[in-house]
Amino acid sequence: MVVFPDRTPLGDAVAAAAGAAGRELGAAAGPLPVLGDVAATLADHGYEPRVEEGAVVLANCPFHTLARDHTALVCGLKLHLLAALLDVAAPGTTVRLDPAPGRCCVVIGPG
Repeated sequence: MVVFPDRTPLGDAVAAAAGAAGRELGAAAGPLPVLGDVAATLADHGYEPRVEEGAVVLANCPFHTLARDHTALVCGLKLHLLAALLDVAAPGTTVRLDPAPGRCCVVIGPG
């Protein structure tokens, strides 16, 4: 396990940084009242979102090269990033890990 000089484990540092970045993205996006608005915001940041069956799925992972070797770290980063973004811009919307072939590991849906 990688630990930073202040004794913060790598996973905790990544989660904190992703959460901070997600809150900044959410504040910049403003209110996102419907899933289509969430999808449009994610498209602006390198994702290829699709609204399917009342949820947003991501057709790609902007970090796919890194995710091949560090799947848990990258999927955790995306989970924390998107959860923080949604907490600010789309309260009541949830994000969960749900990996499946042909898409990213996270799914976004109504609370």
